[in-house]
Amino acid sequence: MLNLIKVHLKDAMITKNKKRISSLRNILSKLKMEEIKKKDSLTEAESIKVIQSMSKQLKDSIKQFKDGGREDLASNETEELNILNEYLPE
Repeated sequence: MLNLIKVHLKDAMITKNKKRISSLRNILSKLKMEEIKKKDSLTEAESIKVIQSMSKQLKDSIKQFKDGGREDLASNETEELNILNEYLPE
C-alpha cells in the first residue's frame, strides 16, 4: 500500500497536481506515524484501517463545514475524501 501511494505521489508531482500531492503526503504521513507506533511495517489490513479512520474524520469535517455554511471548505475536504477512497476497498 505504501509503495503504491508513493508511486501515485510521484505521478502527482510530475503533473503538478497540488491538491493530490497534499492529500497523498497526508496519507503517507499518517501511515508512517502508525508504523512508528507499531515499530514495524503495517500490513495491508492495518493500512486500510488507518485510511478508513482518516475517511471518517473527513466525513465528520465535511458535515460540520456544511452545517456551518462553509461550502468552500467542505468542497476541499470532499476532494481529499475522493482521493482517499481510491485506496479503500469497495
